Amino acid sequence: MWRWIVLGLAFSSVLVLLVATPVWAEEDRLSLPEDISNLSYEIYKKCEKSGNPEATIKCLMHNDKRYGAELTRIYEYLLGRVNKDRAKLLSESQRAWVKFQKASCTYQGTLSYPDLNAALESAAQCELQTTLQRLDTFRYLEYGEQKLCPAYGKC
Repeated sequence: MWRWIVLGLAFSSVLVLLVATPVWAEEDRLSLPEDISNLSYEIYKKCEKSGNPEATIKCLMHNDKRYGAELTRIYEYLLGRVNKDRAKLLSESQRAWVKFQKASCTYQGTLSYPDLNAALESAAQCELQTTLQRLDTFRYLEYGEQKLCPAYGKC
């Protein structure tokens, strides 16, 4: 009996936190420059400064996770702003993009295969770069005449 009460309290606490947290919390937003073509390279150069291949890979993966979270926020925002048919198309498009990213970056990593660190680094850099490119695509999506650039303020 007590177990169910404790579980119920824990669940309600989590629910309150989820409801109280805005989807577009200002502090969670990442800023992207207008031209992201060099951002992946700039991040790579910062990550590489450690001189340690494992630290470079971890840094690249951390940045991909951060920008991936931003991509997810924008994707969910866009899904909520379009009609059912467009939401279905956007959802299908995103699923296809995720498959593309995984296959493409896995392949890119295999090009450096005998050297495991180089393979992992290449794949991590690919994932970051493709995530940034997808973010850039979402940043400029249009719905009718209205541009949807909620996280960046301008298009």
